[in-house]
Amino acid sequence: MRTVLFLSTVLLLGILLAKLRGTPTDAGFGNHAEASPYQPELEYLRAVNGVAPPRDPQLLFLLMGQYSNANLQGEGAEFFSARLKEFGPRLTDPQKSLYLSAIGLMRAQQMRRELSINNSSVNTSTSTTYAASSRTSQSTVGLS
Repeated sequence: MRTVLFLSTVLLLGILLAKLRGTPTDAGFGNHAEASPYQPELEYLRAVNGVAPPRDPQLLFLLMGQYSNANLQGEGAEFFSARLKEFGPRLTDPQKSLYLSAIGLMRAQQMRRELSINNSSVNTSTSTTYAASSRTSQSTVGLS
């Protein structure tokens, strides 16, 4: 009975948070042309995981997936770090390891994304520099 009451409360909290944030006016079923900043699944899972440590680790994994899909890995790492500090004394060792794994994965994905962005800008500038230097060397060879 307590579990049903708890889950009902969490569900109502998630619905309330979704309603308070409002829904986009142009959102419709099958309308995926634009990425919407409003992500109800992420909000719901954040609310569920923010109340208490989940008994089922799938809830934690689903939230990790939502953060990754939304490209919010940094925010995800902060969320899981805050929950680890908040729930720390109540967590068992396996639960702590799940939170630490989630934090590590979120940080690794964030770094990988940042490195790929930096590498693409470096590759573009390097290829431009190489092209300019090869033009200069070709014109020098033609003069001799």
